[in-house]
Amino acid sequence: MARTRTEGGTEDANYLRLKQLGKDVHVKISDKPLDLEGWPGRVSLFSVNNKFAYFAAGCKNAFIVSPVQSLRDHYGSDALYEPQYLNTLSSPPVILKFTSDGERLIVGTRDGRMSVYSTPRNSPDWAAASSSNAARLPLLHEFAHSTEPIRDIQSNPHDRPEIVAALRGSSDGSSVVELLDTSNYSVQQSIRGGPGAQYQTAVSWSPKGKRLVVGDRSGQLNQYGLDGGVKASIPAPDAGQAREVVSVAWLENSIFVLAYRSPEDGGDLSLFVINQDSKTGTTSEVTLEDPSPPYGMDSREHAHTFIHLRSWEPMKHLLFVSDAPSDEVGVVAYLEDGNPRWAKLDLDETARASAPLAEDGSPSSIVGMDLDLTST
Repeated sequence: MARTRTEGGTEDANYLRLKQLGKDVHVKISDKPLDLEGWPGRVSLFSVNNKFAYFAAGCKNAFIVSPVQSLRDHYGSDALYEPQYLNTLSSPPVILKFTSDGERLIVGTRDGRMSVYSTPRNSPDWAAASSSNAARLPLLHEFAHSTEPIRDIQSNPHDRPEIVAALRGSSDGSSVVELLDTSNYSVQQSIRGGPGAQYQTAVSWSPKGKRLVVGDRSGQLNQYGLDGGVKASIPAPDAGQAREVVSVAWLENSIFVLAYRSPEDGGDLSLFVINQDSKTGTTSEVTLEDPSPPYGMDSREHAHTFIHLRSWEPMKHLLFVSDAPSDEVGVVAYLEDGNPRWAKLDLDETARASAPLAEDGSPSSIVGMDLDLTST
């Protein structure tokens, strides 16, 4: 298959501004600081249920669930936030994800367990209560079949909302992607990665949820069906050069955004947009500058979160990108304004999203990012 590569540019985007609900206002959800020592890079401790207008957030050895509106109402208050639901855990949470239909909350913990909780169906009128009186979210099931560390959990976005993909990877070099059914509490498929170059490092669903793409340390992408069978593959960008897939987002049928790490370049990251056109037999690549460079808590390993919005004129694709060692959220877009192109967008300093400094003035790290659409 023919392969071409171009270099994308960086453009000013004065038309795009990210505004705080309140200047220098932060909400404190716990008085117990997180201990990130030994945690994997891809920690996701904030998730929004846009169907039922709830959010979930992870704390040191617990998680909370409350109406999104209550979070907005708390802005400007110095008091500790008081949730509607508070569940304590025997092991610290690593990843929290609502299923795409909003019916269930998946909580992965550091000991390798994944628990399924029933989520509130309707956002009630909010009445603050002390955390000591907060209710517990009902536990439906606990997947305790493995102690392999959880590296990522991705909810099926469309066709099978009850299915989640869980990426596990242990220190001995083995990895597996599990397809879990959260309605009948079964492991549907286990897709094993080999040692070394075939160690699985990233996972993303297709927009319709019919396939799953898995990246590995060789830089290759493999597409799998819900039956666990390989449907297609995309080789690494440069044959013979080591490029590990760090993160991947599947945007359209043939379009992927990937972060690659090259050990030969000292671990530097490269962002690629890959378009594999099976009809013409061509693969086009666009390289972009790292939108969220590691200028925050650089002791954490790289792991990106992509928030994808479609058709925000003049952009067909708009992505907000965070990375574990970075304290800033970057922006990448595909613009359709007479000159279609991919670009990294440079926002004005007052229009950017970034993590605040810690109380002692040291850098902090983004441990959760999601999009709240409940006010639209």
